[in-house]
Amino acid sequence: MASKWDPPFWIGDRLFTPADIKLIRWTTDRFGGLSRTELASTICENLPWKAPNGQLRVHECLLGETCRFAKGPGTYAERQKMTSH
Repeated sequence: MASKWDPPFWIGDRLFTPADIKLIRWTTDRFGGLSRTELASTICENLPWKAPNGQLRVHECLLGETCRFAKGPGTYAERQKMTSH
């Protein structure tokens, strides 16, 4: 059964493709030590994912849990717990 996170899927006004997911996974692997907000900002910059006013869609990225699904359920949160000690 397909998950709602199997590409292509929509978050807000953006359609995420398999190539987008690959870029998100690369970004989370490369910059995994960043905070959730910094990581979401980096993902938005790399995609690029911006609002009509030119601002990055960081809030939507965080709400859509883009950072989390990139590595699978729970993985990002577990890594953040390990690095926060």
